[in-house]
Amino acid sequence: MQYFETDPVRLSDDGQRIVIIDQRYLPNELIYREIALAQDMYEAIKTLAVRGAPCIGVFAAYCVYVMSLHIGDNEFHGVLSQFISYLDSSRPTAVNLSWALNEMKKVLDDSVMMSAETRRGLLKKRAEEIHQSDIDTCRKISEYGLTL
Repeated sequence: MQYFETDPVRLSDDGQRIVIIDQRYLPNELIYREIALAQDMYEAIKTLAVRGAPCIGVFAAYCVYVMSLHIGDNEFHGVLSQFISYLDSSRPTAVNLSWALNEMKKVLDDSVMMSAETRRGLLKKRAEEIHQSDIDTCRKISEYGLTL
């Protein structure tokens, strides 16, 4: 996945954190934040640092992946499932948030017999697919809008 500096949400270069443009400061300031902790992920959604339905979904998917990096093999499924529920509670009415978290939960549940390392790879892949789908949708909207 190719990231751009202007992406409102992306993985850090080392893949260990999520980089966001803090929407609370726009348009007056362009502030990037790197997020890796569960509480900071929750707060970014709750306080509108991450804003816009598709952006929240992409952010949530990356949150699940980044959190998976900090969970041991024996507790992987349980702890990550609890995190998904926790993050979903940050904005209960956000449809894209719940949708993306459900997509990540499907990957988690469908890979239960695999190693944690393999599961992390599958979670990253699904998060990147969600992100790419959003990019593709935006591109199609802009191409259609150009014709008008």
